Amino acid sequence: MHLPTLGLLAAVAAFVADQATKAWALSTLWPPYSCGMGVLPVLNLRLGFNAGVTFGMFRDSAAGAVWVLVAVGLLVVAFLGSWLWRTRSGAEAVGLGLVIGGALGNILDRLRRGAVTDFLDAHYGGWHWPTFNVADIGIVCGGSLLLISADGPGCQARNASRERRLASHDPPPNRPPRDRNHADRDAGAGHPSGARSGRALWHVA
Repeated sequence: MHLPTLGLLAAVAAFVADQATKAWALSTLWPPYSCGMGVLPVLNLRLGFNAGVTFGMFRDSAAGAVWVLVAVGLLVVAFLGSWLWRTRSGAEAVGLGLVIGGALGNILDRLRRGAVTDFLDAHYGGWHWPTFNVADIGIVCGGSLLLISADGPGCQARNASRERRLASHDPPPNRPPRDRNHADRDAGAGHPSGARSGRALWHVA
């Protein structure tokens, strides 16, 4: 399969899963910030809204900067898309697709509601991780795949190609400076005029 197509499929899967689960959370877990429902000893489903970035970071400072976050998110998606188009690694393509799909899911939330819909509440011993969503999971998993594939075949192929290009443009090795007398003798030996001049000087002497 064409690697950019593989990444695009991963992006679509992450985006659709994120939007479908958010729609379910909005219809089932309303009102927001309630006790929610427990599904595991370490996981609750509890609706909330995040005006910051992933996992609630910079929530207070970013509350009034929705369009800035949207613009930054779109720039990141554009950069990752260009990277996806050039990738030579399947793991890298899937990782980029997951990050792109998750980022687009959160960007769409900001455009619709001014904040990202979160509903996954992980906790342990009274400590709660900031509420997150499926898009955040896609971003984290995709980023992890990119880190893992950093030393994989795709990266090795790029490094080998870069080394071949550099080798083909290497300057010739430095030669030691030649003695001037040797250069003069070589010039005389290589050129008839030089040889005649040498003989003329000999007869004059």
